[in-house]
Amino acid sequence: MDNQDASQPNINATPSANPFVPTTPAPTPTEPTAPAPTPVPVAPTPVDPSSEPPIAPVSPDNNKKRSTSFYIIAALFGVVAIAAIIIFVSVIMSNNKQPEPQPVKPVAPVEEPEEEKAMTAAEKEAAVKETLASLKAAAEKSSNNELVFQDIYDTYFPFYIPKNANTGMPLDKSFSIQYDSIDTEKLELIDAAVEAVRSQLDELGFDKYSDVKLFDGPQYINEENGVICSAVSAALPFNVTCGHISWITTEKMAFINSLAKAYYEKMDEYPSALSASKDRIEDSVFEPYQRIMANLPDAGALFYRSSPTSDWVFFTAGQAAPTCVEYSKDIGARRAFQGQNCINAAGDLETVTAG
Repeated sequence: MDNQDASQPNINATPSANPFVPTTPAPTPTEPTAPAPTPVPVAPTPVDPSSEPPIAPVSPDNNKKRSTSFYIIAALFGVVAIAAIIIFVSVIMSNNKQPEPQPVKPVAPVEEPEEEKAMTAAEKEAAVKETLASLKAAAEKSSNNELVFQDIYDTYFPFYIPKNANTGMPLDKSFSIQYDSIDTEKLELIDAAVEAVRSQLDELGFDKYSDVKLFDGPQYINEENGVICSAVSAALPFNVTCGHISWITTEKMAFINSLAKAYYEKMDEYPSALSASKDRIEDSVFEPYQRIMANLPDAGALFYRSSPTSDWVFFTAGQAAPTCVEYSKDIGARRAFQGQNCINAAGDLETVTAG
């Protein structure tokens, strides 16, 4: 047929290139490879025995030397190993070995300082009396025994200023020697006796620590035994008094100190000495006021308070009754001392009223 059916594929036509199908190139024909040549066997080259170096024969002596060296080295290693083992074991044993107990040296006992023993009541009184006897002997010797001294008990002196107190206060008891005659012809002897007493106090280890106003009687204290003394000159009958600082109660010290504080608040100074006791407190008719009269070295001192629990107030001091003018200026004093006497401008006594 001249005209081929278009619907039939043309098997003779050259196929068109498809971009989605890879094209495998046609194999290229190769030329045939010539066969490998057969190897020709080569005969071994004969070795001439005369050309090789001769092997030295093994000597029995050489073998013996080598054997001896080996044993020596082995022995050395053995010795070193044994020494190392011994050292190791020794270290382990020394670490595990319990230390031998050392003998305990006896320890000397520690000597504690001896505590200062408190003086008994009897020892305190004995110390006071011994001091006073020594002072009496010195005073009598200074006057060639022309002055005769009396031994008395419980006098007004000495004044003691306790720690934390602001004024001197009399002890609860004391011992004294006294020359009870004011003889103007013997004033020089009395003054000499006073100086002899003070010199003796110095020799006994006493120190001066206060002066009492008005009286020429400085206070002396012995810190070692607690004895306190005063020596009054011829301004009064000659008197030397000694006591112990423990012969005053804490309650009494606190009470006198409260009065001294009241004195200071008005007078701006503390009294050099003050004597008072609670049993001298009086209730006023104007309740609940209270009053008390204390003693200064040279005068009486009046105090009052508005109730038993209130603080004391210093009113006035003197050797006679207060003036009515003084009462008129202090309503608290008028209430506390209502019914007491005062001196008016004419010098006559009047009764204090609270109005």
